Amino acid sequence: MKVFLILLGFGLLFGCDGEKSNETASEGSLDKQESAAEDIAKASVTVHSKPASLTPKQVADLFAEDIGQWKVEGKNMPVGGDPESFEDTMEIRWKEEGKSTIATFSGMINGEEFRFIGHKEYDTKEGEFIWRSKGEGLPETSSRETYDPKKKTYHGKSSFPNGAEETSTFKVINENKRLFKAQVKVDGKLVFSREATLIRVEDDGC
Repeated sequence: MKVFLILLGFGLLFGCDGEKSNETASEGSLDKQESAAEDIAKASVTVHSKPASLTPKQVADLFAEDIGQWKVEGKNMPVGGDPESFEDTMEIRWKEEGKSTIATFSGMINGEEFRFIGHKEYDTKEGEFIWRSKGEGLPETSSRETYDPKKKTYHGKSSFPNGAEETSTFKVINENKRLFKAQVKVDGKLVFSREATLIRVEDDGC
């Protein structure tokens, strides 16, 4: 979903937005973040070039499982800086039932809060989910994700104009809980990481 999110980027989601990753990336020693980023680095997987396509029913079911309101709690970890905790609520609803969703969430950039809108759809030809998010006055960012049915995990990858690359995992624990982890590297060096837990919130409108 980036996505907290994605993205997220639920990215992010998802707080999952690429802009946050770029703004918080900083120079400095990797020592402070090595232990915090170790699990994220192991979990993050590059998207395969030609994954097996999911059936329309599998795609529709995965989208349906995301519909609703989610409480997001996590932390941003810029290398050379102090970890920053965040909380938010993400709402996901249908854009086109069975085929695409739309999400609304917040993201903090340099201490300023921005509202984001994210869109998720499935590229049948490539066998990948496409996640796009945009904050008011900010450029759109996007990422592609593959889904591993056996591990119930999305694996995502995105790149940015400055050469930074982000990899992420979004694991479905059960129908009411998700775990998101991401890391950003520049020239192969870790500069930023993020992790978040999403818990479904009961909502009469869903």
